[in-house]
Amino acid sequence: MLSARSLFQRFIALLRNKTVKNGGIFAVFSFFNRGISFILLTILARYISPADYGELSLFNTLVTLLGFFVGLSTAGYLSVSFFRETKEKFKEDFTVICLITVTVTLVILFLFFISDQWLSGILKVSVKFIFLGLLISFANVFVGLNLDYFRVQEKLTWYGILSCSFALLNFGLALYLVVARNMNWHGQVYALAGCNVLFALIAVFFFVRNKLFSFSKSWATYKKIIIWGFPIIPHLASGWVKQGLDRYIIEGTHTMDDVGLFSFALTLVSIIIMIGQAFNQTNSVNLYQTLSSSDTNENKLTSLHRKEKYLSLLYLVTVIAVMVGGSIFIPIIMPKYAVCVPYFLVLSIYGFLQCIYFLYCNYLFYFDNTKQLMFITFGSSIIHFLLSFWLTRYSLYYTCLIYVFSMMIVVFLVYKQSKKLLKENLS
Repeated sequence: MLSARSLFQRFIALLRNKTVKNGGIFAVFSFFNRGISFILLTILARYISPADYGELSLFNTLVTLLGFFVGLSTAGYLSVSFFRETKEKFKEDFTVICLITVTVTLVILFLFFISDQWLSGILKVSVKFIFLGLLISFANVFVGLNLDYFRVQEKLTWYGILSCSFALLNFGLALYLVVARNMNWHGQVYALAGCNVLFALIAVFFFVRNKLFSFSKSWATYKKIIIWGFPIIPHLASGWVKQGLDRYIIEGTHTMDDVGLFSFALTLVSIIIMIGQAFNQTNSVNLYQTLSSSDTNENKLTSLHRKEKYLSLLYLVTVIAVMVGGSIFIPIIMPKYAVCVPYFLVLSIYGFLQCIYFLYCNYLFYFDNTKQLMFITFGSSIIHFLLSFWLTRYSLYYTCLIYVFSMMIVVFLVYKQSKKLLKENLS
């Protein structure tokens, strides 16, 4: 049995661990950004009814869907290229990602122009907001590329300045438009669009200043990046199939109020997922550094296993704390949404599993196994959809349990595949 001194030494070693330390910094930024969003939501809850929140949720679902196709989900290749390629080759890859994003967005824009009324009827979003959704998705790619570029260089100060400035500006604009100008949920959309466009322009300025644009005449570069990114579309769309289509199923079998309440429960769970994403921001960088280092395979495996163990424990403690805090404070702060607390408690298990998934999916990205990841995640989303289509009409508690079940499948399969890849490449 470990002594108190030994436990203390291990705790100090954990705090000094680079992944935990940098992950903690990213978590602080994420907490700040999420905290600003949460405060905004708390204030706007007095001005936006659950039904209005349901309409906003449908719009966000559209933006999420467009985000998968704008750029063909190639933006994630930035991290892989940064650690695997030379500086000049990285610049070529980066430029190709930007060109693909612009080209695909123009194609989608043309398709929207010739079918806007039909799409509006299908998506239950007005034509104006369909085009606004495309603008937000397009600009958000460049905002994300800029943050990722600072992340892979571990320039945490710049990352924090940009991400926190975005959150503060969005907070101020949304508050002004929704409360002062009485624009309802539309005001929050306008604020989000304005912030994304502004920070996308800032991103382009940084790209030019750092001379990141280097145009490649090789079709092989475009082909390589498209082949890497294309399977990510169904992979990312699996989350939309779950959360996006569920909102439409709930709206069709229950009420718009229920859409708003369930969406709010998922918003609370996103606090847990946000923490997992924050630590994954630095864990993915350290993982790529470890895999590409000249260290022995045995040392690599030992280091990777240690990080997995530490982060798993950290996620478990975090989930318990968030569950307790949410159960106590939501009925006090936002009594109109108190009825969704039981949904939140069940969905918190889904949030924990999502964090565990982050630990292992990076291996599949690094070893160019995105196709296999697509089969796992998209296949589970089909199972999720079929179960939701069958059971959601009876109770939203069934919907919550479906989230947990489908995520368990994903975690198990991704874990097995990651260990297989490590065995093949580090044996």
